[in-house]
Amino acid sequence: MRRAAPDRARASPRASSHEADARPGRRIGAHGTSRVARGVTGGGTAAQFDGMEETPHVFESRFRVRSYELDGFAHLNHAVFLNWFEQARFDTFEAGGLPAPEIQARGWGVYVVHVDVQYLKEARLGDELVVRTSVVEVGRSSMIFRQVASPADEPEAISAEARVRAVFIGEGGRPARIPPEVRAALGA
Repeated sequence: MRRAAPDRARASPRASSHEADARPGRRIGAHGTSRVARGVTGGGTAAQFDGMEETPHVFESRFRVRSYELDGFAHLNHAVFLNWFEQARFDTFEAGGLPAPEIQARGWGVYVVHVDVQYLKEARLGDELVVRTSVVEVGRSSMIFRQVASPADEPEAISAEARVRAVFIGEGGRPARIPPEVRAALGA
């Protein structure tokens, strides 16, 4: 069973960005950045809901463009998306019940080995973006995350999209089989 962190919203059906703003569990971070890690029900539920098609969990994190994240053309610097995608992956693990300190305490790690990003729509100062993260492929020791950053007020538009390959690292500091609890936390 998945447990939710006390300050995070529980897994819930997909909602519009306007509905998400009104939900409990929203955290306001430093510099006005807000993050909501919220799983969208689906994957990993076959035993509970026999006969239903499994779909991957989708976790959401929210970010607001800050002045120091702008480039010389007054839009969000492309490298900032990489930072946001990384934070959204940490939010995803935390929402699944495995915050980074717990992963580290177990002697585990998740190392990014490849990132492919497409930048499609600019973001400007003050814009709020939602990063949706899901695991789309799981191997023995690796996984591929799909991450999509969209304007909060235009959920169908895509500002940037990434495919991130990460390798699970076991206690010995080497690639290892992904444990069932990690797969369950990610809805994989």
